[in-house]
Amino acid sequence: MGYVCGCMEMAEYVVTRCAEVGRPVTDLHLQKMLYFLQLGFCSATAGRDLLFPEEFEVWRYGPVLPSVYDRFSVYGGGSINRSFECRNLYDKLSVRPNMKSFIDRTIDALRKKSPWDLVAQTHADGTPWEMVKTKHGYRATIPNSLIAEQAGRFALLTVISPQMRSSAERNS
Repeated sequence: MGYVCGCMEMAEYVVTRCAEVGRPVTDLHLQKMLYFLQLGFCSATAGRDLLFPEEFEVWRYGPVLPSVYDRFSVYGGGSINRSFECRNLYDKLSVRPNMKSFIDRTIDALRKKSPWDLVAQTHADGTPWEMVKTKHGYRATIPNSLIAEQAGRFALLTVISPQMRSSAERNS
């Protein structure tokens, strides 16, 4: 299974993209966006690739990447209104422009959703978060293998269009 970048690179990219359009995200919103980006990208590549190798944990309000939480939790429930360089990620995405388009469109769609709507989606019956929570409880790791296995079922069906999925598939 291949990866595009590290989770911190993607988190910085999401924060930057949202801040630059005047709609900064909170840490909670960022975490859910990263989760659905991971699911959507994995689904679009038919389970062959993930955006990043780090695994989510089961937390009360849904999946969390602990390193991203440690970095951005200082903002509390407030907006993360800042930009990052993101040069390394831009370089990685420049060779796969359809992938960048897919990621950007997905970020833009997720940004418009309430973080609490995204939390509710992560808690739905049969999602990777719910499966791991039921079996192992809070703070358990959601294996990337489960994300890959379930990605097709819980991709961003209400968020991304089939055209966006096909553009990501062409670049995988």
